[in-house]
Amino acid sequence: MLGTRPPPELGALYDTFGFDLRRVSGGHSRTLPLPATYVIDRDRTIRWAFVDTDYTVRAEPADFLAALDTLGRRARA
Repeated sequence: MLGTRPPPELGALYDTFGFDLRRVSGGHSRTLPLPATYVIDRDRTIRWAFVDTDYTVRAEPADFLAALDTLGRRARA
């Protein structure tokens, strides 16, 4: 899992609202997951990556598809 640890005061704030970070992060102590998308070629090289610290922001489908298209053109060349 790709994640980040919030500062202690933010973790304490989550606790006051009854939000159990340990439970929602698979047992990892106060870890928040980060949305991430990767395009990886056959040589296991990351050719395109998207990561954001805001869990509500995701990779744009058009960007992801463009990266796949670029990878496909490289494979055919």
